[in-house]
Amino acid sequence: MKLQCPTGHAPASLPACLSLCVPPAVLKLGPEAFKFDSGLEAVAVRQNEKYYILRPEVIETYWYMWRFTHDPKYRQWGWEAAQAIDKYCRVSGGFSGVKDVYSSNPTYDDVQQSFFLAETLKYLYLLFSGDDLLPLENWVFNTEAHPLPVLHQGNLTLPGTNALR
Repeated sequence: MKLQCPTGHAPASLPACLSLCVPPAVLKLGPEAFKFDSGLEAVAVRQNEKYYILRPEVIETYWYMWRFTHDPKYRQWGWEAAQAIDKYCRVSGGFSGVKDVYSSNPTYDDVQQSFFLAETLKYLYLLFSGDDLLPLENWVFNTEAHPLPVLHQGNLTLPGTNALR
């Protein structure tokens, strides 16, 4: 897994990375992969990696950071990401990835990845929901954003049910 600062600045740590970030891409969507050359700005690793395919990881990070800190900047960044996705990725039949996040006139890849609905939009929804929806002390998320119940020692009932499992 590649460490990705959502907006392209060199991260000393995740909170430091997120607090310094200003999107380098014209579309305010990060490229698939990037490296740090000189300074703090990140650039796409290769010419063919300037695309954005609606991945959830940045928004997932905003959600976790919001839940852990309740710092409003994470919701603000999530809202900015949602606006960028809506502005630059919405097409007549849904949403599409873009081929070049550095272009002011994006072209689409004509693919709506399944993880966009299953993960990206789910994390956006959770980011703007209350903490009582899937509280992290009772739920853990797998790598595909499926919530799984945490069974606490001495309590073998699933959250939201009365049945013993």
